[in-house]
Amino acid sequence: MTQQTKELIKRMLQNYCALHGSGAARICGSTEKAKLWRAAIDEALDYCDRRHPMRAQLLRVKYIAGATEERTMKHMGVNRTTYQKHRAEALSTVLEFAARRGLI
Repeated sequence: MTQQTKELIKRMLQNYCALHGSGAARICGSTEKAKLWRAAIDEALDYCDRRHPMRAQLLRVKYIAGATEERTMKHMGVNRTTYQKHRAEALSTVLEFAARRGLI
């Protein structure tokens, strides 16, 4: 995953709540693109909830809720190495679902 792709995914996760509102088109460039991002993130979260709960927890706490890395690690009860592993896997999961919708 390129740095540019990683930053795009992080930005969409951080704006997840706004993707449901009237500012969605401003964030994504169009309402249709915002719908696709919402669907991709929702599907990634559902998948993680079922198969990888730690990834789902990290996505919700770190990116959607906006917690710091330290707070996220404490909330998850993991060290930095484990956190970084889960973060990489979680972002890759979102990438996969976004790519399926032609967003990446």
